[in-house]
Amino acid sequence: MPVVGKWNRSTWLTYATVGISCAGMYSAFVLSAFNYAHVFLILAGVCDMLDGFVARKCKRTVEEKRYGVELDSLADVISFVALPVVIAFAMGVREIYEVAILALFMLCGVVRLAFFNLHADSDKPVSYYRGLPVTFTALILPVSYALISRFLPEDIAPIMYVCVMAIIGMLNILDFRVPKPKPNTYIIFFLLAVLMTVILLA
Repeated sequence: MPVVGKWNRSTWLTYATVGISCAGMYSAFVLSAFNYAHVFLILAGVCDMLDGFVARKCKRTVEEKRYGVELDSLADVISFVALPVVIAFAMGVREIYEVAILALFMLCGVVRLAFFNLHADSDKPVSYYRGLPVTFTALILPVSYALISRFLPEDIAPIMYVCVMAIIGMLNILDFRVPKPKPNTYIIFFLLAVLMTVILLA
């Protein structure tokens, strides 16, 4: 029996991102393995970084391109909005004001993605993004967690983690220009991802 959706190789990495994010949630919420959870967040970011490149190498119809845009944003909600919130709850976030900040973070994330989708159909190439892309969360949060967990007491760490998320959320929706990474820049991002993975697993 046929199924809905597109199941060609242009979507494989995006589907993998969803599975990786689920593993990250399980690591945080069930195992309380926060280092592993952040490694999965990094891996989701790497997959997201590569999926556009892979998709552009595939021959796609207009419908498949539109499907790819929608699929990518839905996967981003899971990976870079929901996963960080699950990690924060698993770290011990309980206060009402902290939950309110997490709700704001989620709202900013989905607003940023909806705004991006609004302009994604344009064929005009862009040299910059308006607002911080949510995918940057895959690098900012692991770095912040590595610093917070090493240098701050356990009771303070969740609060600082939520504060970092609040800053990310505001940067998602502030209308400022973020230069679009050039191909060489992706190599730097990849090396940083490898470095952070080694640090978190050490």
